[in-house]
Amino acid sequence: MAESVFQDVRFAVRQLRRAPRLVMAVVATLAIAIGAAATLFSVLNAVVLRRLPVPNPERLVALSLTDEHTQRRRSFHYNTYRELAARQQVFEGLCAYSGGGIFTLEARGSLVDGGIAAVTPEFFDVLGLQPLLGRVIQRQDAPGTGEPARVVVLGHSLWQRLFSADPNAIGEPLVVKGEQLTVVGVLPPRFRGLWVDGGDDFYVPLAMVGPLVGEPIDPVMARNLIGRLRAGVTLAQARAAIATAWPALRADTLPPGLSPAEQDEAPRPQVHVDSGASGFSSLRRLYRDPLVALVGLAAVLLLIGCVNLSGLLLARAVARDQQFAVCLALGATRPRVARTLVIESLLPSRSHNASRRA
Repeated sequence: MAESVFQDVRFAVRQLRRAPRLVMAVVATLAIAIGAAATLFSVLNAVVLRRLPVPNPERLVALSLTDEHTQRRRSFHYNTYRELAARQQVFEGLCAYSGGGIFTLEARGSLVDGGIAAVTPEFFDVLGLQPLLGRVIQRQDAPGTGEPARVVVLGHSLWQRLFSADPNAIGEPLVVKGEQLTVVGVLPPRFRGLWVDGGDDFYVPLAMVGPLVGEPIDPVMARNLIGRLRAGVTLAQARAAIATAWPALRADTLPPGLSPAEQDEAPRPQVHVDSGASGFSSLRRLYRDPLVALVGLAAVLLLIGCVNLSGLLLARAVARDQQFAVCLALGATRPRVARTLVIESLLPSRSHNASRRA
């Protein structure tokens, strides 16, 4: 059996050498169709489909606010976050998160740029993150009132760039915008943050945002809230629960002393509850629909390429009727002839794969 297959392969190679134009057409068609489809799907996977490397990412939910009139993004007041965390029944845990800013950091005489993530202590429990070294931000580091502790948790990439992956970096100072922070932990390499476009490189208590930007921010605010759904609770149920609780929650967290007219004129933020399984990405918001359309077009291109190849091979097979008739007359079986044709069809694709690896 093996010997006959080897003979068929040698025969197929000889036949293809006699038709170099056919081989070139097949390889070029496969290269264009498969290359386009693979490239676009890789981009779609990185920007749209890839999920966060945390336990059960499908249970993560992201809450955001937009102004009812202008549709501009708004932030959650810290008091609103605490009230919602106390009243809700659909999340195992809820945390506040703000990310996306870039700061210059200094340590051991080196300067590097890194993306900041300002979080509440519950952030690490909600995402199910355990530190590679040291510890994460804890409740005593970020009390609801008063000054937060000057502590920072490093992402794995920043730890490598700034401290050359030195485990003794725990406890060392790190200067950000003139503020000296103490490194208390390092996260594992698989997690690069919720802001997937560039990654979150270091994590500070939410209330540290004011000192870092050089101005007091009162009340403390967060761009998003992140929750982890309880077992058995769906995203639709979470949306319904938050939508029901939001009007009363907003009224309870308005600044005190406002007159009814001022309350009516105050911004009316709308709350949105979306899946947080893939994190946040500005590229995703801008290019999700075009990428999906391009991948669909690439799939159509791949289908057209397959149809064209089928037509070429069928035309070649029809032109070789006399050769097949001679083979059958000399004793070749129909399965043997069919196997030879299959081998001839596979060889160009194998040569295409070999050229791609090279």
